[in-house]
Amino acid sequence: MAPSPILKTLLLICVAFFLCMGAAHFLGLKVPVLFIYFDTPFYAYQDRIISFTLVTYAALFFAASRDRAVVPFALISIWRR
Repeated sequence: MAPSPILKTLLLICVAFFLCMGAAHFLGLKVPVLFIYFDTPFYAYQDRIISFTLVTYAALFFAASRDRAVVPFALISIWRR
């Protein structure tokens, strides 16, 4: 079953944000909105790992925007303690 139009739009906004954040990390662009800690030392290998992780989040949220059953898994995946 497809999610409601509002939920689908919000999930696709998250997809766009994750992809922009992943591109910024991959390219080393220190944009304050896309980097949580933008004033820390730059380690390219860490940013590459983060960018690949963000691509998987984007894929999961895109899947959630297509099927409502995936939404709880997408939300649980970004839960932080």
